[in-house]
Amino acid sequence: MKDLSGRWIGRYDYASRVLPAVAFEVELVEDRGDLAGMITEPNGFRSDRGATLRARLIGGRDGAEVRFVKYYVGFDQDDDPHYAGRVNDALSRIEGLWHFPTVGGAGGRFVMTRERAQIATRVRRMEAVR
Repeated sequence: MKDLSGRWIGRYDYASRVLPAVAFEVELVEDRGDLAGMITEPNGFRSDRGATLRARLIGGRDGAEVRFVKYYVGFDQDDDPHYAGRVNDALSRIEGLWHFPTVGGAGGRFVMTRERAQIATRVRRMEAVR
């Protein structure tokens, strides 16, 4: 694995702890440092939507630094959550902070890990090379 492309499982929480942490799944594509993807998460804040929310992810990676914006599909918002974090050396875990740029205090932490099946495949490939 030389990039972040693949399926990721994650969660984000709220610094205020008023709302519970939210689990999400991401299908991520990295192309020469550009990131794009689709996020799926349970709906915990828009009663006018169904049980599941989808969002486009657009961002980039520069070395270990990862940044992206999450654009919820079908929402008319003035602001979208921005994420900034670091990926580990194995490219299997991203941790960082998220926030709404125009809403003070709205944000928290997030973590994403590469789906285990992909990690197991990578380990098998590395062992085969040895």
